[in-house]
Amino acid sequence: MSIEEYLFNQLRSTLTGLYISLKKLRVLKSQSTFPLEPDETLQKWMAKLRELTEEIFIKNLKFAN
Repeated sequence: MSIEEYLFNQLRSTLTGLYISLKKLRVLKSQSTFPLEPDETLQKWMAKLRELTEEIFIKNLKFAN
């Protein structure tokens, strides 16, 4: 495995973890009366993380070929 592949895998893993954390935060927000970020903001963050994760996945596929 090259250093580029390793770094892409690490970044993808980190972004996936962040995405999961945002999903959990969204669930907590719906169950809580504590004021959190507006739902629109969370949705925007989740969409951006999903987009970045897809880009990294595509780059990993290119490295594999």
